[in-house]
Amino acid sequence: MGPARPASHRLATGRPRVKNNPRNGPAKHQRVFTTYAKKLHILKWLQNNTMESTLDTFYKGVTCVARQTAWKKILHWRSQIDFITSAATKASTASNRTIRAMGTATTLDFAAEENIANWVCQLRADGVPVSRLLLSCKALEIAKDIGLSAAQFKASLSWVAGFFRRWGMSMRAKTRSGQSNLEEGEAALDEFASNYPLFLVLKSQQSKIKEVVQDNLTNRNGFGRQVWQDIEELHERHPSRIFGNPRAWWNSTISIAFLTYHFGHRQGQNVTKVLLLWDDFSAHFTDDVVAYADKVNVVLAKIPPTFTWICQPWMKPLKAYLRRQWVNHLRNEIDNSKDSQGTFKLRPPDRFELVEWVNDAWDSLSKKTIVSGFAKCKIIEATHPQTTEHVEGHHGHDHDGHDQHGNDNHPNESILQMGVENIEIMDLNDDDDELPLAYLDNDAVGSACVDT
Repeated sequence: MGPARPASHRLATGRPRVKNNPRNGPAKHQRVFTTYAKKLHILKWLQNNTMESTLDTFYKGVTCVARQTAWKKILHWRSQIDFITSAATKASTASNRTIRAMGTATTLDFAAEENIANWVCQLRADGVPVSRLLLSCKALEIAKDIGLSAAQFKASLSWVAGFFRRWGMSMRAKTRSGQSNLEEGEAALDEFASNYPLFLVLKSQQSKIKEVVQDNLTNRNGFGRQVWQDIEELHERHPSRIFGNPRAWWNSTISIAFLTYHFGHRQGQNVTKVLLLWDDFSAHFTDDVVAYADKVNVVLAKIPPTFTWICQPWMKPLKAYLRRQWVNHLRNEIDNSKDSQGTFKLRPPDRFELVEWVNDAWDSLSKKTIVSGFAKCKIIEATHPQTTEHVEGHHGHDHDGHDQHGNDNHPNESILQMGVENIEIMDLNDDDDELPLAYLDNDAVGSACVDT
């Protein structure tokens, strides 16, 4: 006789399927929360009619216990008619289903937020503008004082928006201080460099379906539908534009997108040509890129190969800033590991942190640093001022993240060969201090402009 088989275990039925199931019978009005405006409407109806008429009008089909519950609910509302009338007559609370006291369901209590609100008012009274970043830093400081960790409270953008909403504050428009008028300010602005938003290329997994790949390239800069939600949020946070492909590779399509984004409005117009300095990288000088640059009146000039380190001085301070951010990230990870009992595991920076680092590094560059790149290329004479119209600069990636080797001709020779006219030169002065210079093995994609 063989061994007896174990009794089969009946599989759990689980939850019943609720999708695409039509409702059986009339509405039972269960788990329904009514707005204050509707509560007041029901109470006014009750004043001129009986309770039975009120139930038949607003709770059709409700019988037995459910009808008795609705009866008690209306009686409870009638006992609070003064509060309901006050809430229903205000536009801010008429559509609410309930009113919670300020500070309910918030990480920081009422006293902590009141402290931050008073701090904001004091700074604004002294004429000090309070940005979202400054507010977040203050909130993190308060959270640390009351014993909240970085994981419990992050002072995110949603918290900042909720804080302004709860305390009736708003982010003030950018204004200027000084005795100069608008015309003088615009003239001074034209004498200095302007940083153009960055174009970043990140790694993105490629779908195996050709149609999906084409859809991602056309509508989502090479990212999938899920990752695109994060990219859209990054686009809202930062002025930089982000593209993705499996190798994080700058290509001619991105080059054309860069030209379109910054200079597309110049197409078909009789405007002065713009000089754009680019690395000697193949994706910067393909036939379609050069043809489109000619349409938008942009002259492309090559930075001498192997000499971007001297022709683009802004690279060193930018990389130094990125290195400091990386070191701070390592320190924070080590400090956080001291509180845990497990094995130390380094957490790499996520996509949001990396994009923020690069944008902050680009914004921290002084205008003097960017303009000095044109002086290094002998396009701007530092000692003999002349006149100029537009000079643009941009930095991209080469094939392996380093400068390419090859021809070391000076950019001016390339400009002369192009036969460019109406580009005059002048000296630009700026008193901004440069950041300390340091080396870093990473690379970034950016652009600079000198409008004088």
